[in-house]
Amino acid sequence: MGLVIRNLLALQEVDLQMLSLEEERAKLIESIELQTAEVERERAEVVEREARLKRIKVEIKSSEAELAETGEHVRKFEGQQVLVKTNQEYKALDKEIYEAKARRAQVEDALLEKMEQLEEETEALRQCRQKLDNEISGLERETGGADEQVRRIEEQIADHRKKRAEIASTIERVPLSLYERIFRNKKGAALAPLVNRACQGCHLSVPAGVESVLRRHASNIVTCENCSRILYVPEQEDAE
Repeated sequence: MGLVIRNLLALQEVDLQMLSLEEERAKLIESIELQTAEVERERAEVVEREARLKRIKVEIKSSEAELAETGEHVRKFEGQQVLVKTNQEYKALDKEIYEAKARRAQVEDALLEKMEQLEEETEALRQCRQKLDNEISGLERETGGADEQVRRIEEQIADHRKKRAEIASTIERVPLSLYERIFRNKKGAALAPLVNRACQGCHLSVPAGVESVLRRHASNIVTCENCSRILYVPEQEDAE
């Protein structure tokens, strides 16, 4: 195994560790974002239920005012009825009293329904607020722990970047550029061992001449025709 391949493998090891750390950091951040979104949904539901409760209370006040008004109409017509002198006037007032009582019954039914709604919405709002409080508490706990984890991960990434720069400085520009392009395109390993004449990156066979070149000229950079990864013969295989 040539020196360039050794250095590229060392670089790849650092890059893979950095990639893993970056993925872990991304998952932590995504988890916090999802929890934050859930808190916002719960908060929006609380606001919506508060507005609904407010509307019901306004409707109840309106119904109570209308109930009082219809009751006053009934009393008014009943008072007038005892003073009328003709049968026609009596019947007219009797009709007014009937309609006023019917309207009062409707208002009473509507008021009762609204009172039940008020009770249900009050309880629903209480539960919703409790759920929101729990979500906020959970988010605060998770955020505190996640922030510390993210900070530690970022410190590790910074250390790996320094180590990477040191290793990269030992590799010539052309093989380094090739490696970085492959690593970026594959989103992972850019080098693959050749075992039993098969690339372990794509698990497909390579021509016999490729293996021969790698064994005789360890310093050569040879890529797999199938997956484009840089091939190398593992030290144990090379010794054999």
